[in-house]
Amino acid sequence: MNRPQYWMNKKDFFTATFIVAMVSLFCAFFYYVAKEGTASYQLNIIYGRGANYLADFFNVAKYSASKDPYHDTTTLLCEKGYLPISYLLFYLLGQFADYKTLDATTAGYSASGLAFATLIVGIFAAILLIQLYDLKDGNKFVRFMTVMLFSCSSVFIFAYERGNIIFLAVSLCLFFLVCYKSENKILRELALVSLAFAAALKGYPAILGLLLIHDKKIFAAIRCCIYGLILMFLPFLFFTGGFSNVHQWLKNVKANTDQYRYYPSPRYGIYYLLKYLTEFKEYHVEKILLYGSYALYGLGVLATFFHKKLWKIVAILVAIIIFMPVNSAVYCGLYVLPVIVLFLNDDEHSWFDFVYLIFFITMLCPMQFSYHSQNLTLFLNNVALLGILGLLTLEGIILLVKKIVKWRRGRKNGNKCNPASIQGG
Repeated sequence: MNRPQYWMNKKDFFTATFIVAMVSLFCAFFYYVAKEGTASYQLNIIYGRGANYLADFFNVAKYSASKDPYHDTTTLLCEKGYLPISYLLFYLLGQFADYKTLDATTAGYSASGLAFATLIVGIFAAILLIQLYDLKDGNKFVRFMTVMLFSCSSVFIFAYERGNIIFLAVSLCLFFLVCYKSENKILRELALVSLAFAAALKGYPAILGLLLIHDKKIFAAIRCCIYGLILMFLPFLFFTGGFSNVHQWLKNVKANTDQYRYYPSPRYGIYYLLKYLTEFKEYHVEKILLYGSYALYGLGVLATFFHKKLWKIVAILVAIIIFMPVNSAVYCGLYVLPVIVLFLNDDEHSWFDFVYLIFFITMLCPMQFSYHSQNLTLFLNNVALLGILGLLTLEGIILLVKKIVKWRRGRKNGNKCNPASIQGG
């Protein structure tokens, strides 16, 4: 019996649903902003309702200007937790304003400082959108609409307003995803350098290196680690004190973790998710939470070895990248954009994948909802990300169990079976 033919296949249906949903949400967002003006609750889509435009760019440029960022006393030392390549980059970018003698805001809002910062952030954002456009399947209109809607998402708007280097980090990660399997040897090597660079900027993108292990590219993984170590630690020599700054950097990172563990700033993570619901500062509760989240991440990594679809593997790794840091700001949601494109490019969707589509739309939703004076949208963003991680991990573990059962039945029936075949494709 022939299956009925539909006017639209599942792939096109999922893409169309994504576009219609995001257009509707952005139109609603724009309507309330236009109607309510500066008093609109929708302006909470950006940090401080836009009162501190491009602050991440200005602040890091200021910390770097004296070539001693890890001891800079402009703000608390816990704010100086980046690896040195970020400060080196912003030292160079900060040459267009007098960050050395002026405070960050004054230097940043000078004519040359503001123009150059806006230009650089715009270039980084545009490069990422062009990469996503190139990755997306479909006709030009579909590809254009998809990336334009990405630019209207909450995570994109938040990242742009902050002026954060996250655009460059995600762009480097995306280049790695596209090129690490390339037939061109030079592109494959550049992909390894790109991932190493992203890890040197933000640390956690290093988790994507597990894709090399998946493909049994052990020597490539080793080279990537070497590139990463070079990019992470060699730039210390550019700053006052050289490698002696490593100890202070570690202290700053620890201080940042302590500062933001219970801080009510808008972000992703297990701590924020439960902080929204209840107070949980008791020591034993925190330990259970900590070890429980590590167990989830471990199971997630294990599950990736039994998934066959790239978007599912990358989605798990990206969810861990976003959720694992204690201080994972809203702009870290940018890491999910390549996953969404891979998801929409899938030719073999099941109807259950509609759940993931809803989660992805929720993560990008520009509309800001409140509940008891708290931002409900950000809470839902966290729930959506946790749902993606949890469901894909569960799916992978179920696949593992099925393979183990199949292997045991094969042994019981006397069939030859290689235990290594338990790993998924």
